[in-house]
Amino acid sequence: MWHCAAHRRSSCCASLGRRCPAPLPPRLQLLLLFFGFIETERPSDWVLRRLGLATGQPVDAIDYRAPPALMAATVAVFVASGLGLAWTLQAALGDATWSVSTGG
Repeated sequence: MWHCAAHRRSSCCASLGRRCPAPLPPRLQLLLLFFGFIETERPSDWVLRRLGLATGQPVDAIDYRAPPALMAATVAVFVASGLGLAWTLQAALGDATWSVSTGG
């Protein structure tokens, strides 16, 4: 599947006359991951952990699962940040194309 996606991307770039960067080789990806140059924690996991620590949850427990209230709060944080970013760009750019692409 990765090969097909990379092939489609390179074909598309070639047809447009552009150079697209090639994906990193798997061994290089593993090496970068080992040395900590590739981030492995998602932003939502970071927010969930911080909210869990703030509310006194045992976030270091192996079988820990965030309560539904913390999950909802995390979703709200990212929805609010996305809406804020879209509003800021809309106000700053004022372009109809930007408005259509964000659904506004």
